[in-house]
Amino acid sequence: MSAVLQTFLGACIVGGALWVYGMKEEIAAKRELVAELEGERDALNVTLETLEAEWAYINAPERLERLASKLRDHRIRALGAPKPEQVATTNDLPWRREALLGQ
Repeated sequence: MSAVLQTFLGACIVGGALWVYGMKEEIAAKRELVAELEGERDALNVTLETLEAEWAYINAPERLERLASKLRDHRIRALGAPKPEQVATTNDLPWRREALLGQ
């Protein structure tokens, strides 16, 4: 084999080795990125599960019923029972009178 051919083949081998090493480093970097993204995904899944549990608690029918009852009782105590003069009929509304009179 001539020296030129040996030099060319040696350069090809070194070039190929450098290319394989570059690919190895690129793959390692991508694996690190994938691991980081999987960690973020897992953290977001935990957050989502927590929020779903909180939502289920906040919207539990028993809890809402208890809060509504407490609010109703508070309003009744604060406002008192309605007086007859506070209650109106639909005939007392201005738009209703105008519609009935044809104006």
